[in-house]
Amino acid sequence: MAIQKVHLVPIGTAILGAAAVVAVWVACALSWIGGTAALLHLAISTALLLAALWRRRAPSLGWANAVTVARSALVGVVTGLVVASFVAPVPTPLLVGIAAPALALDAVDGWVARRTGSASELGARFDMEVDAFLLLVLSAYVARTLGAWVLAIGLMRYAFVAAGWALPWLRAQLPPRYWRKVVTAAQGIALTLAALGLVPALAGLLVGVALALLVESFGRDVVWLARRRSGHAACAQREGRRDREHHDADRLDDDGLRHEREVPRLGDAEQADGEREDDREQARDHEQQAQHGRDREQATAQREHPDREHDAGDRVEHEEHAERAPDAVEDEEQMDPARGEKEDRAEDPHGPRNAPAASGHVHTRFRFGPPSAEAFVRDTSARRKEFNRALDGFGAAGGGPAVAGG
Repeated sequence: MAIQKVHLVPIGTAILGAAAVVAVWVACALSWIGGTAALLHLAISTALLLAALWRRRAPSLGWANAVTVARSALVGVVTGLVVASFVAPVPTPLLVGIAAPALALDAVDGWVARRTGSASELGARFDMEVDAFLLLVLSAYVARTLGAWVLAIGLMRYAFVAAGWALPWLRAQLPPRYWRKVVTAAQGIALTLAALGLVPALAGLLVGVALALLVESFGRDVVWLARRRSGHAACAQREGRRDREHHDADRLDDDGLRHEREVPRLGDAEQADGEREDDREQARDHEQQAQHGRDREQATAQREHPDREHDAGDRVEHEEHAERAPDAVEDEEQMDPARGEKEDRAEDPHGPRNAPAASGHVHTRFRFGPPSAEAFVRDTSARRKEFNRALDGFGAAGGGPAVAGG
C-alpha cells in the first residue's frame, strides 16, 4: 500500500505537466510536434522513475525527489518548446522563463534532501539525469546561432556513459565533488544567457568557458578512474602473484609428500635399525633380570630348606646310577654267564634252573631299568638281603659234609 502511494506522486506530477503543456500550446498556438515531444518526455521520465522506485522498494518518494519530479515536468515543457522552434519561431522569453526555474530548482532539491534527511542514491541519479537532459535541450537551441560545437556541452555526459559500455572501469562509482554542481550550474547559466541573445558578442565566450570547465570536470573524473583502475590492477596482479606462489608451494608440498611415500628416506631406515637394536637390548635385559630372579629364588630356597637340596642331589645321583646299572649288569653277564646263573639261583634257590624269568625279579628289573631312584634303592637292599640269606643257606647246606669229611 505504501508503494502505491509513492507511485501516485510521479503520476500526479506528470498529469499536471501534461496539462501545462496543453495550456501553453493552446495559448501560444505552437506546433503539435513540440507538444508531442513534451508529452513523450513526461511519459518516459515518469515510467523510468516508477520502475526505479519499484526495483528499490522505496518506502516513500521524499520531498527532495518531489522537487526533482517538478523540475522534470518543467524540462518536458522546455523540450517541447525547443522542438517546436525547429518548425516555427517560439517566444524566447517563454522558453527562458520556464528554463530558469528548472535550473534554480537544481539547488533547491539538494538543500531539501539535506534538511529532511531524504538523500538517496536514486535521488542523486534522478537529479543528474534531469540536469543532463536540460543542458542537452538548451545546447541544441543555442547551437542554431553559435554553431554545432555547442552541442558538445549537452552530449558530453552521454558520450561518457557510452564510453562506459566499452570500458567497464569508467562505470565505477565516483566520489562526491561539489565542483561538479558548480560546473553544471555554470553550463545552465551560460546557455540561458546565450539563448536570450542580449549580448551576442559575449555569448560565444561564455559558452566556450562553460565548455572548458565541463571538459576539465570530466577529465578529472576520467583521470581519477584511470588511477583507480591502475591501483586495482596492481593489487590484482599482486594477489594473482600471491595466489600463484601459494599454488606452487602447495604443489611442491604435494610432490614432497608423494616422494616420501614412494621412496623411503635413508634416515627412516637407520631409525628402524636402531629401534630393532634397542628392542633386542631390552629383551636381553629382561632375560638377565629373570635369570637373576630365578637365582635369588634358588638361593632363598637353599637357605630355608638345606635338606631338600641334599635329598634332591641323592635322587639325581641314584637316577644316574639307575640309568647306568642295566648296561653294567648286561656287560657282566656277557663276560661271565655263570655269574648270572648264580645270581638267579641265589634269588630263588628252590625255583627251576632254566626259568630265570619266573624267579629272577631283580634280574628282570635290572634288565629293563628301575622306574625311579627310590625303587632302585629298595630293590638293591632287598636283593642284597636275599643274596646274603641265600649265601648263608648255601654254606650251611654244603658245609656239613665238608666238616665231616675233614
